Amino acid sequence: MPKTKERTVQFNTALSFKKDDLDKLIGALEQTMADNLDLHSQTKFAHWNLKGSRFYPLHLLFDDLAEMIQPFTDTLAERITLLGGVARGSIRRAAELSSLEEFPEAPHDGDTYLQELQSRYAQHADNCRKQIEAVSDIDPTTEDMITELSRAVDQALYFIEAHLQRTD
Repeated sequence: MPKTKERTVQFNTALSFKKDDLDKLIGALEQTMADNLDLHSQTKFAHWNLKGSRFYPLHLLFDDLAEMIQPFTDTLAERITLLGGVARGSIRRAAELSSLEEFPEAPHDGDTYLQELQSRYAQHADNCRKQIEAVSDIDPTTEDMITELSRAVDQALYFIEAHLQRTD
């Protein structure tokens, strides 16, 4: 069954945005939310399936990383609804919209999972910056929300890369 184009703005808001601007804002927020949900679930996948000699510290790290980005999903969803959209935050919707590569299913050692997460956190950070750019001329509040997420993603990436960098 072919999918019909969904309306972005479905409810009225007293905020004084043009409909086209609302569409852009909601679209940027939906994409960011889908990527964030997907990245959270991929990080938890690594947390659950990690094997190897560094299991315990990386198991804890992956859980911490997931918790660093998880609260932003709710913030993004609430902004979508404030702007008149519907926060389509189901796992199915996130998988459909996410721009992130699928996480490998085979169990891997810590370095492999760190490298896989590194690429996805870097991609999410880059995508956040693109969305910041897309909304910067329309709404400083939405821009600030995505910027705050971007800071958390950057910090998580720093933690990941610190484990991958060699000092010898």
